[in-house]
Amino acid sequence: MNVPCWQLPHSFLVALALEWFPKLLPYLVVAPISYWLGGFRERKRDRDAAIKKLELLIWQFARDAKRYWSIDGKNPQSSELESAIKQVSKQIGSELKDLSDKHRTFVFSSAKQLTDLRQAATSEPFEQRSRTADSKRGDSVLEHAEILIDHVRKSRRKLPRIMS
Repeated sequence: MNVPCWQLPHSFLVALALEWFPKLLPYLVVAPISYWLGGFRERKRDRDAAIKKLELLIWQFARDAKRYWSIDGKNPQSSELESAIKQVSKQIGSELKDLSDKHRTFVFSSAKQLTDLRQAATSEPFEQRSRTADSKRGDSVLEHAEILIDHVRKSRRKLPRIMS
């Protein structure tokens, strides 16, 4: 019997609603909450990936600078390492800017540590062919890199918790 729902007896519609509504209620409640929590997880994953990328760039910068300061300025690898150091330095700055733009709550109080790292790696006699190898300078770069990464990690812990 094909009867439109508006012609069905009122008690039948109520019975139908009472039977199906409890079954649909979990889907009506759980779906929006799941969607909302999924957004938090995605933002947390993106932020953690950006911080991990930043840490890897800092280590790459320190590794290249350590290798650079372990050879003389006349070594053919010297110019390659100089350009690699400059490029990674720009990438670190770009990643920090992106992190602070995307995550306004990212508290990056390590500007001084970043400046110290760059100065340890690129101050005089950087890019001079007459310079000699300086292993202490390379060790200093590694120390500054560790300090900067420590500050980045501390800044990460200061961020508000995102549900996972």
